[in-house]
Amino acid sequence: KAHPDVFNILLQVLDDGHITDSQGHKIDFKNTIIIMTTNLDYVGCGNFNQSVLSRMSLIQPKQELTEEEMKQRITARTGYADENVLRFMISVVKKIHAYLKEEDLQDGVCGYRELENWVLTFRAIKDIRRAAQIAVLSKAAMDPEEQEHLMKTYIEPYYSKQE
Repeated sequence: KAHPDVFNILLQVLDDGHITDSQGHKIDFKNTIIIMTTNLDYVGCGNFNQSVLSRMSLIQPKQELTEEEMKQRITARTGYADENVLRFMISVVKKIHAYLKEEDLQDGVCGYRELENWVLTFRAIKDIRRAAQIAVLSKAAMDPEEQEHLMKTYIEPYYSKQE
């Protein structure tokens, strides 16, 4: 949480377009765009304060990336382009994310950042299962048994079909 003084300064900027510092100097923000974000999927984040929300000119909900957008972004950011592996990884991350939501498990996360880290870790160590443990499962759940469940449910079946 922000210090109350910071909150009051923010409200003054949103209302008046300027603030006055402790020496009485006016600092103008009239040509400034203020961008605020929150991630409602994360326990530590929440809705905006109503007084801030009331002062916002535009609210733009962020849409989830499609699988194709994720694949393109991953390829651009990591240089990794094996479509079959990327489709598998994207599918796993989306399924784990959905599972965490459905089960209301709130001690971890699984999204695009974890996917990107998985790709980078896999490129470094060349072991997709170990890379998943390091970059995805360790963040998706704190409980080792839950991590094992995720491995057996979402990652191992892919390798059973490949072998």
